[in-house]
Amino acid sequence: MEEIRKIVEQKYAEAIRKGSCCCGSPSGCCSAPGGKDAVTAGIYGEEVLEKLPEEMRQQTFGCGSPTSRAGIHPGDVVLDLGSGAGIDTFLASEMTGPAGRVYGLDMTEAMLETARKNAERLQAGNITFLKGTIESIPLPDESVDVILSNCVVNLSPDKPAVFREAFRVLRPGGRLSISDMVFLAPVSGSVRKSLDAWAGCVAGAAFVGDLVDFLSEAGFEEVRIVPERVFHFSREELSRMFPDLPAEAAGEVSGALASAAITARRPAQPWVEGTDYSIRTARPEDLGQVEELLLECGLPVQGVREHLESFLVGEREGKIIGTAGLETAGDSALLRSVATAVPARKRRVAETLVRRALDRAAESGARSVFLLTETASGWFARMGFVPVSRDGLPGAIRSSSALEGICPASSTCMKLELR
Repeated sequence: MEEIRKIVEQKYAEAIRKGSCCCGSPSGCCSAPGGKDAVTAGIYGEEVLEKLPEEMRQQTFGCGSPTSRAGIHPGDVVLDLGSGAGIDTFLASEMTGPAGRVYGLDMTEAMLETARKNAERLQAGNITFLKGTIESIPLPDESVDVILSNCVVNLSPDKPAVFREAFRVLRPGGRLSISDMVFLAPVSGSVRKSLDAWAGCVAGAAFVGDLVDFLSEAGFEEVRIVPERVFHFSREELSRMFPDLPAEAAGEVSGALASAAITARRPAQPWVEGTDYSIRTARPEDLGQVEELLLECGLPVQGVREHLESFLVGEREGKIIGTAGLETAGDSALLRSVATAVPARKRRVAETLVRRALDRAAESGARSVFLLTETASGWFARMGFVPVSRDGLPGAIRSSSALEGICPASSTCMKLELR
């Protein structure tokens, strides 16, 4: 195990210094015709690459784009396992925004040095790089919302430990989004003996069936592994890339090796109202905490002071951990400012607050409840809201102060009929 870790660290330190790939070849680990790397080519779209300096674009060692399916939200805490030169770390930092935090973990000092320089160049102030191994993550329990990794888990000789650690540091309801190399069929032990192929993201690739078992045994649910590209190499190509790979093993690799998108979730344990937290009507002295929470979640605070008495707040140990506001106008109402603090997410606190707010709307005589959302239309749809034209908003609702901070082009207007 230690021998594998040392050769991987050595190869990647050499690669980042020379500007080559993990196999040390300037033309790519698995060069396709035309000199393009068959593994890393095309994993990021131009809309992503144009954000990065030219030098940084050449520093990818990945096999996919884990940020694209991670569901990262503003304010999230994200961990990138094996962050390398920091490309995925930087992409995640844009998604979390200044209210979030992104940790990049790598065991190679040369990689960390490069990543820190890249973060400084990009002025990404919400990124922290940590030195360590992915089998022993230097972060507290339940401190992370999303874990990313791009073609790194295959380099670990102890994958069950990686997933146990990932589960430990994820908060309940937290998400795992990995791009990695996998085998679509079991391979013999002779493939695993090649240290060159370990460093080249081949020998350490796990069989998909084993990966499902590792993730499930660690406690994850909703495990999904989707192959994206299957790689075909001749024996000559494999021999050139991995000189110590036995000839008989080369035939097992081609057509069985693939890059895959791997996602999973740590189960969420709902908080119980009255036991874990309480819900009450907001008081004047809550204004500061309410506005602070809304700003952390990227929501407008216009009109909160004027309508604070119609807000419901969730409180835990003296701290406000959730809000839901309601502005009524005749037989219509506007649901606004639905937000939860990071520790309360995936605990059904927001759902309980919204249902209590809807009960209040019905008691006030409202027959329809409207809302506008930029990021949570799917979540509100599960609660019965349906998309409607913004032109259909009642005049009194349309002029609400809560709508002033929402961009018409990107927000979805939704409606719920109360019975």
